[in-house]
Order: sequence, then C-alpha cells, then structure tokens
Amino acid sequence: MKRVFSRITAAILISMSLTACGPSTEGIKAVSGNVRVMTAMPSEGGSYSMGITELLALDDLSTLAGKFVKFFFSPRVRNNHLEGMSPKTRFVLNSDGVYVPTDETTMQMVTIYAHMQKLAALDEELGAGGVNKWPRDVGIAVRVAGSTRNNAFYEGKTDSILVVPYTGKELPLAVNGGVLAHEHFHSLFYKLVIKDAATNVHGKEIADTFGEDFGQISDVEASRIQPVGPTLSSSEMNYFYHVAITRGLNEGLADFWGWMYTGDPDFIVHSLPGETGRTLKVSRNQTFLSSDVSIRGELNRRYNERSGDKNFDFTNQISGYVYVLGTQFSRAIKVYTEVYAKARAVEPLQARKDVAKVIIKMLPSLREELSQSETKIFTGQTFVESFAKNTQLATQEECQYLANLINDSRNGGSRNVTECQENQGQWTFHEKRIEIGPRVDPDIKGLTQ
Repeated sequence: MKRVFSRITAAILISMSLTACGPSTEGIKAVSGNVRVMTAMPSEGGSYSMGITELLALDDLSTLAGKFVKFFFSPRVRNNHLEGMSPKTRFVLNSDGVYVPTDETTMQMVTIYAHMQKLAALDEELGAGGVNKWPRDVGIAVRVAGSTRNNAFYEGKTDSILVVPYTGKELPLAVNGGVLAHEHFHSLFYKLVIKDAATNVHGKEIADTFGEDFGQISDVEASRIQPVGPTLSSSEMNYFYHVAITRGLNEGLADFWGWMYTGDPDFIVHSLPGETGRTLKVSRNQTFLSSDVSIRGELNRRYNERSGDKNFDFTNQISGYVYVLGTQFSRAIKVYTEVYAKARAVEPLQARKDVAKVIIKMLPSLREELSQSETKIFTGQTFVESFAKNTQLATQEECQYLANLINDSRNGGSRNVTECQENQGQWTFHEKRIEIGPRVDPDIKGLTQ
C-alpha cells in the first residue's frame, strides 16, 4: 500500500477541480447535523479508497466538533484533561453537496471522526456500550518530548487518543482504521481491567507503566520499581513478570481489535513498514503462548544485558518483549476465530464480532485474575481458560485448538495435559496426568525484539 496518501491527495485535487465554488470558513460554521464528506475509508481486508461518508451529529463543521469527537490541536495536559485550541477545517463543497477536505489535517480529522462513530456503534453491538464517554477527546499534531514522530497512542489519565506528526511515505496513522481501532480498544482495556483496579504487585501499580504504543512513548512514574542488584529479586521478578504479561495482553488484544475491525491482518504495516513481526497472517502451527518459566527466563536475560549501565531503565528495556508477548496473544485469538468460523460455518466478519464479544465479556475476569498477582501467576493457561469460560465451545475443533494452546504453554516436565470432552452438546476441558517431555518454544521468525 505504498504512497497511499499521495493517491488520496490526488483524488482530493481531482474532486476540487470539479467544484465550481466552496464555502467560506464563516459559511461552514453554520453547517451542523449529519453532513456528507469525502474521506478515505478501508474496505473489508484493508484496501483504502476515496468515498462519501455521512458524519453524524456534528455541532460545527469548521472544527468538526460533534457527538463523537472533540479535537485538540497540539494540546497540553492540565489536571488530567487535554487543553488547547480547536483545529480549523478546510473544505470545498462539490456539485453533489459533498464537502471535500482540501488539506491533510482536515482529511485526518474527517477520517478519525468517521471511524469513531463506527467504533461507538460497534461498542454497542459487542456489549461495551457505556464503557466510554462521548465525544472522545482526540489530540492531533501532538508534541512529545524527544521529538517523537510516527506514533499514535491512548493515554489513560486524560482518556484521550493522541496522534503525533507522521513523516513516513505510507498510510498516515490518523487515517489507518486498524490503528484507530487498536487505540480505541486500549480505552476499553484501561477502564475494564486497569483503571482503579487492584492490579498491582507489592503496592506498585502496573497501570503506571502504560502509555506507550506504536513508538517509544512511556508514562514514567516515580513509584515504579527500578532494580539495581546483580540479579532480579523474587519480588522484582514477580512485578516485572506481571508488568510484561499485562501490557502484552493489552497490546495483543488491541492488535486483534484492529484486525477484527478491518479484516486486515497487516493493518499496522500499512503505516509502519518495519512492524512486520506483528503480522497476524499466520498459520495454525505458528500460534503458541510462552510458559511462565520461559517469560521469566527472557526477563532475566534482558536484565543481565544491562552491562552496568547506571541509566538503565528496565521498564523501557522490556518494551520490545511486551510486543512479542502481545503478538502471541493476538495470533492465538485470530487463528481461533478462523477455526471458529470454519467449524460453525460462520461468515468471517460475524466470526470476528462473535469472538470480540467474548473478549469484552472476559475483560472483568482478567481484571480479577491479574489482581491476584501476588498469590497466583497469570499464565497462558489462565488466559485460555478465562476465554473458554466466557464462551460456549460448541465444536470439538474449537475446544481442541484451545486445549493445544494450554498444553503448549505448560512448563517442561509438567505431568498434566488438557483434553476435550463432550457433555450435552458442549465441549469442555478435562485435565489428565501423564508424563510429557521438556517444553521448547517454537522459533517463530520475526517474533523477537
């Protein structure tokens, strides 16, 4: 999808050339209600093209404020709220009564608004209505310390989606429907799992480590643990294990949400070509969930690489590994969705929505499981069993796929194996004690950072 935005811009210019006249800035201030605009929206599978979209419940076309979005241009944060000026839009009105954006900022705003109204309707359909408050606060042209570029992220404390300038030659993040759906899911995870929860280890809130997303932005809190010893203590390991697993869940389920929304397993790569390791275009034998021993071993390895660096920040050091874990979760659920669709003869879009409903239903139970981190280790098996409890496994194929995930996520030498058994038309897990060999994680190319 190279040079996508260039083609979109060209399409805008062609539309403008067909326009006899356009409204003044003062003229569009009076435009409100439901308004037809030209924007770039994805088709099923992820290809983008120009088309007409009706934006709903606008209060003011000149700032694109309405029921679903309130925009801020290069905002500041004050008292945990965005503060700043409203960006001004630029349109021409074509002969068909359609407002056509005439600059990149307006195109991005129109596209974001269109996706937010679709995501609001999707929330209602999937059982997440009422979790978010509308309109959503969205910051564009956000300035971040360190001159960060090519990034988009959800910020929990301000409950906002923030988009920093995009300098690439591909599809801008603000126009990428999968990315916007990914960020939207973070708001659901934050409110249903993270916010005000007892998701902590030894008094340190895991939520404090959130804030980063497609780039290297992080919400650094003074309260988080900074290990300084030659090795991680047991309490430090417990803390960082649950930081990694919680953030991995957040990122992985958000990647699934981007695919669920667009049907595109490579939605990230359209804007960030270097993120090929997060593709969801994988086969069934490429899905697995790391054991807790494997995760601890990787955390120890990364900690031992600090080489005496006095400025070493272990929370930032494990950021890449968070996405490795996240990709395991997203791939596992994506392939389950495909197994589900085939076994039940369900259309792909409906299958994605059905599985998304299960995820929304299970988020409160994830909150409960993660809150027990001081007494119970959250593992891949915990995740799969929680998922299964929130759905009905109507076919042996679904049950067996999930059982295989559990067995693959066990520590080497485990004497337990999960099998499937039928009971009155429903399939459930059954544990059996046997001897199995040592566990070796598959070596998946592109799944290391």
